[in-house]
Amino acid sequence: MIDFSFFKARPIGLDIGHSSVKMLQFASKDGQIYVVGGNKIQCKTESSDWQVRKDFLVSAITELTNRCGFSGRKVVSCLPNDRIQTGSFRFDVSESDHVDALVKSEVSERFGLDPDRDEIDYVTAGKVYQGEEIKNEVIYFATSRSTIEDHISVLEESGLIPVSIDPIAFALMRNYRRAMRRQADQEVVKFIVDIGSYSTTVVVGSCQRISFIKQIPIGGSQLNGQVAKRLNISIEEAALLRSKMLNGNKETIDPSTERSVTDSMNEVIEKLAKEISLCFRYYSVTFRGARPTEAILSGGESYETNLVKALTRHLGIDVRQSEPLKGIDLTKIEHLIDSSSPLSEWAVATGLGIRGWDMVNSEMQANERN
Repeated sequence: MIDFSFFKARPIGLDIGHSSVKMLQFASKDGQIYVVGGNKIQCKTESSDWQVRKDFLVSAITELTNRCGFSGRKVVSCLPNDRIQTGSFRFDVSESDHVDALVKSEVSERFGLDPDRDEIDYVTAGKVYQGEEIKNEVIYFATSRSTIEDHISVLEESGLIPVSIDPIAFALMRNYRRAMRRQADQEVVKFIVDIGSYSTTVVVGSCQRISFIKQIPIGGSQLNGQVAKRLNISIEEAALLRSKMLNGNKETIDPSTERSVTDSMNEVIEKLAKEISLCFRYYSVTFRGARPTEAILSGGESYETNLVKALTRHLGIDVRQSEPLKGIDLTKIEHLIDSSSPLSEWAVATGLGIRGWDMVNSEMQANERN
């Protein structure tokens, strides 16, 4: 039996997605990381009414907090992709001293935000070639003050103490920096694709910095929609049918139905694979130096075998599932998880839960903002 009272626990990592709410907390001792507690709750319905959504989230987070045995109530969370704007700008090297003002001016004008009230931040992506010129590229993150306030109100009404709100991309990249501590690993470039229920996040970077982020508004909900339309069933039934196929529970599925499910998803899968491949090409053309040699998939929709095949074909590099909890002691939650699974859907929650540990490269930490 592991006595966690002697370990220093980290803040809880809280991943609020459209299809589920996941919570994980870690502790460490003598260089070993342990899970203190964790679990998830599926979202049965998706409402456009904020109060309905908020009531569900508060109820779900409170339930998870009460039953998971967490130490303390501090939490690191993230905003869903549809609640935050992200993109990139290029500036002349001579304008480096004025980047903060330039970013806030450009972003506030583009999205109708107030630079003095709303949240606008950025990280340096690096130097890029534009023709014969060298430019500085930055990646911006922007959202309204009301969005932040709504998010914090959910946390506080759930009895949690907010420590940080991270962009999803930072949480994803943090997983790989944890395993890349050797000097030789510092320049290794990772191409990360997180496929969720409503959107896909593409992140490219190394231990030193994140160089590229793209949010693609395609995910599992579109796949479910296509299946539902083809078979004339509900979205919920389509999601259940796909889940059975992905989990290998095909005994009760007619072969013709299985073919219809696969055929109905082809258009969306090809569209998503093409969008992801455009991200890969953009990075390869824009940034000089090391290139990614593999694509790493995470998220609840990353297990879709037809999508993996399409990505392998479009990208021309190896494609593999992420293993965010590899090397972590899972004794506390082993009864809740499938030990044969790579647990790729826990990538964001893991990245949030390990925020701030000294295992993370110090230069990268300097780019992370609350």
